[in-house]
Amino acid sequence: MEINDRSTQDAVAGAADAGPFPGTGTELKPERVQEMLQALPGWALAADGKAIERYRSLPSGQVAVLFAAYLTTFAKAVGQPLRLGLTDKLVKVSLHAETPCGEPAGLTESVFEFAHRIS
Repeated sequence: MEINDRSTQDAVAGAADAGPFPGTGTELKPERVQEMLQALPGWALAADGKAIERYRSLPSGQVAVLFAAYLTTFAKAVGQPLRLGLTDKLVKVSLHAETPCGEPAGLTESVFEFAHRIS
């Protein structure tokens, strides 16, 4: 999907210029995960404990699709694994870390940094 909105393109370009997130690859202890979640209202630990999730309700289905496209582009630009669920006006955002083989891994500071940036 192509993003034609100039402000979205600028935000993604700025994110890519920001470089990698700190703490990439270092799995956080459960206590630290809970501390960091407290600083991110609206985010919750996934049932498997390997991701954080948030639901965003948007004004219309079209806005939800554009928001999902923005998140996908932003995450790709900074190398953050992302899973999205889209139902009408509701977007489910799930963030996790990955092993070098692409398998879900424990939560890292980079996951929380990205969550903070998109909150």
